[in-house]
Amino acid sequence: MITRLLVRCSIAVLLFAGAVWHSGPGVANGIAAGADAVEQARAGGASGTVRVAGLAVTPRVDRCAVRAPTAEMQEQIEAAANRGRGDNGLPVDIPVYWHIITTSSGGGNVEGLVADQMQVLNAAYAGHGFSFDLADVEVVANNSWFFAAAGSPAEVAMKAALRRGGPESLNIYTTNGDVYLGWATLPFYYRFSPSYDGVVLYFATLPGTGFEFPYTTGEEPDGVITYDQGDTGTHEVGHWLGLDHTFASGGCSHPGDQVKDTPIEAEPQFFCAPRDSCVGAPFPGTDPITNFMDYVDDVCMDNFTSDQSKRMRTQWHAFRDKKRRE
Repeated sequence: MITRLLVRCSIAVLLFAGAVWHSGPGVANGIAAGADAVEQARAGGASGTVRVAGLAVTPRVDRCAVRAPTAEMQEQIEAAANRGRGDNGLPVDIPVYWHIITTSSGGGNVEGLVADQMQVLNAAYAGHGFSFDLADVEVVANNSWFFAAAGSPAEVAMKAALRRGGPESLNIYTTNGDVYLGWATLPFYYRFSPSYDGVVLYFATLPGTGFEFPYTTGEEPDGVITYDQGDTGTHEVGHWLGLDHTFASGGCSHPGDQVKDTPIEAEPQFFCAPRDSCVGAPFPGTDPITNFMDYVDDVCMDNFTSDQSKRMRTQWHAFRDKKRRE
């Protein structure tokens, strides 16, 4: 049985290509909340497992692992993105290469759900100048790669063997996802390790898998934790295009996620519970719990902001547009 705890994204402590993956402020409390939710799901009468693509899965606590830039790297990112690389306003068409990794016996094969996931991505980014075109799909049976941990030699080998295209090409790998629902690389890191660039998704997060669990807090209302609508993919592609988490970089202190129109948020939010975790902080407002870059479950997240859109396009032209990048 493949075990899985809950939540969208924990930033792990890993080293790769000279960059540090670290635990961001406020994440620990959020992960604790996610762990509590897992116990609530089980206490609420959940069967504990859901069958997806021939494998049994259960809730897990980490939504994604993202290589977060150090403060020094963040300065380099902002400087590079602002050096005469304004948005030309043209639509951006992104070729997508899908690598479906399965067990040696074929467990985890979600080839039939790729088209639905592509529709989810195109719907989420339609108003932001990005479209995604399916370039190719391959299915590879490899136990080592399927169970590869984030940043592990097995993951590095998988990507080195399979990745296709240049900085403008989105490579998506579906695996068992380590302990996460997914992870991604930021645009800035392509220059350091091109073969590692891409998005890894836990196979059960593709739309239509039925990967959802009832939960109870002991107080009404109870509900269902949903991770089967494809928005883990939306979230991780947001990282690939240059967005951070809405709760990033210092809790209630500036600059948060480097985006001005997302209110400062102290820590990840789960479910769809309204909250203002940083009353009176810079860029005040209730927490952006419906934003694709928070930790809420799929049924709640449904938008990017205007400034997130601008940041994705700026990062694209700085680091992924082959004609304009350094």
